[in-house]
Amino acid sequence: MSVDEAINAPDFFVPLPEPESGELIIRVPAGSFPLELLKGTGYKYLEITSRDVRPHGGGTWVGLSRDSTTGEYTAASNNYGNSGAVAY
Repeated sequence: MSVDEAINAPDFFVPLPEPESGELIIRVPAGSFPLELLKGTGYKYLEITSRDVRPHGGGTWVGLSRDSTTGEYTAASNNYGNSGAVAY
């Protein structure tokens, strides 16, 4: 996946522990991932509706790639907050 594809891929959120067992539950925006993928992780998951998602509350991440032919770098940061990435 390219950096641009990663930036525009659906977000996922920090897992939360299930109160009864303490087992972590993966939280994802509803309808953003195929159910086969979610079930295939082997973990419990919860699809969160848009009203339960905190916009811009997912932290910041940076992606970097290097083209093996040209040596050119590409960098980007999440597209929902005030962040930036630079590659030299």
